[in-house]
Amino acid sequence: MSKILAICCRAEAYDDFLAIAKLIIKKDPKLAVVIKSTSYHPDELDPTLSHYPLLNIYLVNPPQVIPSRGKTLFVKAINKLEQYQHYAIENISTPKTIDYKVDQEINFKEWGEFVFLKSRNDSYGRNSFLIPIKEISNIKPYFEKLGLKNEMLLQEFIYTGQNVNHYRVLNFLGEPLFCVKNTNLSNISGPFTILGSREFNALAISLAINVFPVPLINVSYNNNNNNNK
Repeated sequence: MSKILAICCRAEAYDDFLAIAKLIIKKDPKLAVVIKSTSYHPDELDPTLSHYPLLNIYLVNPPQVIPSRGKTLFVKAINKLEQYQHYAIENISTPKTIDYKVDQEINFKEWGEFVFLKSRNDSYGRNSFLIPIKEISNIKPYFEKLGLKNEMLLQEFIYTGQNVNHYRVLNFLGEPLFCVKNTNLSNISGPFTILGSREFNALAISLAINVFPVPLINVSYNNNNNNNK
């Protein structure tokens, strides 16, 4: 053994990373791989290993203070507005998006018939609303009832066809682990099909390397049915 790789992952991914660790060791028997679930600190490692080079990778719950021992890579929460700003800088085709506050005046002619109003920080569709643009001035009572913080985005609605196709690529250290296509056949998600799309993988790699330099990133892609972009 000549060096150590320590990975902190989500509990539900622990068994997967144990399998990944075996593959890593098979490729490089001199590398010791430590997999920790949910939380980890280098001080937990065997003291006899303290003189070996160490790389810490936090895919979940990075510590507030970066460990002094070894080199450390860690995930970072990136809100949707920051994501959009990165995309714009790199000239990546993205739905028009602005920071939005309730009662803010907007030009209806710039947005089309429908818009998305969504939270900056939520995921999985939480606090995300598709509404007619003409009703946007009437949403304040609903926000007050839901207790939503006034940290929202207004986003252009992209029509993707009757059955929405949604693509997602998972990158790990700049390499695509998989690409998934989800076709929405009804009001619920499904089915899922594994793809080997070079186009989506290439885009995801570019984003992971040039736009979001973090260890693990999910990249989502929707096709605009109006202009095929």
